[in-house]
Amino acid sequence: MARYLFIFILISFVVFGCSDDDLVFEIGEKYVDENMQILFTDTLSVRSYTVKWDSLITSGYNIFLTGKYRDSVFGNTYCRSFVDVKLPLVTTPIPNDAVYDSLHFILVYTGYSLGDTTQPQVIRVHRLEEKLDEGEGNELYNTSSFAYDPDPYGQVVFRSRPTGRDSVIIRLSDDLGQEMFYAFKNKSEIVSEQGIFENYLKGFVIDYDESNESVLAFHAADTIPLMRLFYHYTDLDVVHKKIEFVLYDSDLQFNQIRSTDTGFELPERQKDKLPAQETGNTTYLQAGTGIFTRIEIPYLKNILELSSNLEVLHAELILEPLSNSYSRKSLPMEISAYDTDNGNNFVTPLRDEFENLQIANLTIDDIFFENTRYRFDVTDFINGKLVKQTDDVPSLLVTISPNQVFYSIDKLILGSSRHYRNDVRLEIYYMRYE
Repeated sequence: MARYLFIFILISFVVFGCSDDDLVFEIGEKYVDENMQILFTDTLSVRSYTVKWDSLITSGYNIFLTGKYRDSVFGNTYCRSFVDVKLPLVTTPIPNDAVYDSLHFILVYTGYSLGDTTQPQVIRVHRLEEKLDEGEGNELYNTSSFAYDPDPYGQVVFRSRPTGRDSVIIRLSDDLGQEMFYAFKNKSEIVSEQGIFENYLKGFVIDYDESNESVLAFHAADTIPLMRLFYHYTDLDVVHKKIEFVLYDSDLQFNQIRSTDTGFELPERQKDKLPAQETGNTTYLQAGTGIFTRIEIPYLKNILELSSNLEVLHAELILEPLSNSYSRKSLPMEISAYDTDNGNNFVTPLRDEFENLQIANLTIDDIFFENTRYRFDVTDFINGKLVKQTDDVPSLLVTISPNQVFYSIDKLILGSSRHYRNDVRLEIYYMRYE
């Protein structure tokens, strides 16, 4: 049922309060002398669904994800990263009496993690057996895979410090290290150019162990050493040297992300949608695995039946995370939404006043944990759908944002319009005039 708010117009604008912030609507001069009303409704039907993409692009984001995370709702999420290696462009000639020391793989924290990082973590480095290739699509996905040696070339057990400044150092096979050392020392053909080097060393897989209880993120860039070969020789004093290797092609570096044993039945195809009422009046989002929430407004155009002269002044979509499903640390700070089609694809994003990707306004209730919610300004979206000549139901795809959907495994559980505590609703302020 609509609530009527009658406003006395002083000049050419209207100011009135709402539940959170004061809203100011500028009303053009053409309405000043007309009989008009400002009205509010939050009773339009909003339907929620969980959808899942067939695959998600994870290449080209310069992030390594590795580890395993267990969640009572989202099940097991596994991450491993694939990367190729660049041949150093210039190397100092190695003296004849030089001696090989060691070969190390280096991972530099980004600060991102999910899970229990207080427990010991295991990272294994495997050698690729086939070259990374984008194929015809020029992109690699969370479902992509390439063959690698099942026996690790190096591994480390450690306690992670993802917010610290340190890195993870993994000693690699001395057999591989010595082989590479002598290739550089003897100026072998395998280190003469990148193409030949790639056939020799196709790259690595940064893998997890089943005992892991968290997923960690590391920087992947051609400015950060990925591997170091150490050697020394004597010239009056002992001289220690190193050869550094970096990532070769960032477009080929990607993260394989998969999940098993989710606490709900995921749709089998991307175009399918799982109604909220089949999952306890909740819907789900998870970055990395392509799980999104679809919001539909099936009867939006019914508002046009209220008057032949109607204009939406402001509209907000309000989403509430499920109580007790998150901590402040685990709650995604940023989510975004896209206009979507019947195939659950991203069509056009909701944008802010500066035409940037709109990030939902998040309010956190640290006291009662009952009024935590995300708010999207959907004014332009609603007005556009009201004038568009189509029978398609106005729909939005809600996702972790802005790009973290492609290189994290952040998660969120939302209530639906039928949830007893945490709902989703559409608030519309509109003007009716004669």
